[in-house]
Amino acid sequence: MKQGTIFTNAALAAVLATSMATTPALAGLAHTQGTASASVAYAAQATPIESVAITGDWTATDAENQAILDKAEAAKLVGLKPLKAYLSGETVAAADFLAIDVDALATIDADLAKLVKQTQKAIADSNAASEPETKPEPATPAQPAETPAAPAASSAPSASTGNDTAAEKPAEDVEDAPEDMVQESATLDEDELVYVSRNLTTEQFISQIGEQARELCQENDLYASVMIAQAVVESASGSSGLSCEPYNNLFGIKGSYEGKSVRMKTQEDDGKGNLETIVAEFRRYPSLTESLEDYVGLLTGDSLYTPVKKSNTESYEDACDYLQGHYATSTTYSRTLKAYIDTYDLTQFDAPSEQAKAEAATLESVLKPTASQASFKTGSDDFGITVPEAGLPKRQMNPVIAGILAALVAAGAGALGFWLYWRRKVEGENAAHAAAGAHASGNAAASQDDAAAWSVAQAITDWSKGDNR
Repeated sequence: MKQGTIFTNAALAAVLATSMATTPALAGLAHTQGTASASVAYAAQATPIESVAITGDWTATDAENQAILDKAEAAKLVGLKPLKAYLSGETVAAADFLAIDVDALATIDADLAKLVKQTQKAIADSNAASEPETKPEPATPAQPAETPAAPAASSAPSASTGNDTAAEKPAEDVEDAPEDMVQESATLDEDELVYVSRNLTTEQFISQIGEQARELCQENDLYASVMIAQAVVESASGSSGLSCEPYNNLFGIKGSYEGKSVRMKTQEDDGKGNLETIVAEFRRYPSLTESLEDYVGLLTGDSLYTPVKKSNTESYEDACDYLQGHYATSTTYSRTLKAYIDTYDLTQFDAPSEQAKAEAATLESVLKPTASQASFKTGSDDFGITVPEAGLPKRQMNPVIAGILAALVAAGAGALGFWLYWRRKVEGENAAHAAAGAHASGNAAASQDDAAAWSVAQAITDWSKGDNR
């Protein structure tokens, strides 16, 4: 029988052992016929929670837990792996536990979702308490109505919190983008089909950032296919004002980078398919490389995006589903990303670069002719027919076929010789009989001709008998 929740790490083992008796009960978490409610045990501390294990009074049976997991799997719940481990009694890393989508879980089992949500809140509170106090960033200065501004992606995320990086320093150099850079953001009805057709601009953009995205994502447990699709969508394949020089912001990330930012108008989806125009500050990068690296830093440094990691998802589709509503408010964001991934076969970038290169080298070695076979040359096949052989080795004669052909040739030559011999012999005999008849009839001229023919025929006959006279 599975029970409530406890957090553990090496530093807090003793504290937790003594705190169990005084932990507050969380009402309303009894799942079945049991009357005791589940409990969450944790203590205020400076050390962040590292792992979570289920214990206490969660009274669901193994069969009921399995039924919950079956429904979660059918619904492709984000964070399914840590949820399975959690309900089976295993210790789950706190970062992985945060990946469980409690909103989706609530539609499957409200009690379990409530328990998971409270546990996630305790983890977040512990992490926040353990971080050094930082000064909040100053608010964005009020923007006069006449100040020129420019657009950004319709779903730009804010700068992540809790990470003391150069990208999150207060802006020291804020630039106002030209007003004609406003980017219109299209929106679709929630049930409208998203269709993407291939075009050269997008293909060139993908080839420009593809390999770098592959390498960064392989090193950071992310989907390169999703990263590239987001860059395509957020930057209009690198053609939007925000993504071009001198801003180089491919993902519409707000805030500042190394103290530099740009103020632009941007259209944002209110989560219901309606667009509203606001003015916001966006990060300004020295080049596209810093934009790609900062995107990875955002997704790996903010616990909000833990569910999009490869280790916390079944496929790139899970990551796309989670980004809608977390990275972007657009109601069609997930379907749009998936459409670009499918149309441009972006999953090829999810494979390690070494593996991809090895596969390409293998394919090239199979298809590409060797140097000695590369030029066109003329040769003959087994039957003496001249044919062009472009880049292919000359056909070698099968020894069995060669033997059969030789035997046929020898048999043909023997048959021809026998036929010639037999014809000569028959002609000689006929001539001899004719000479004898002419001699008997007294025809001297005919007799002489036939006698000569008979002499030849007789010579052949004697030769065939081995007479050397």
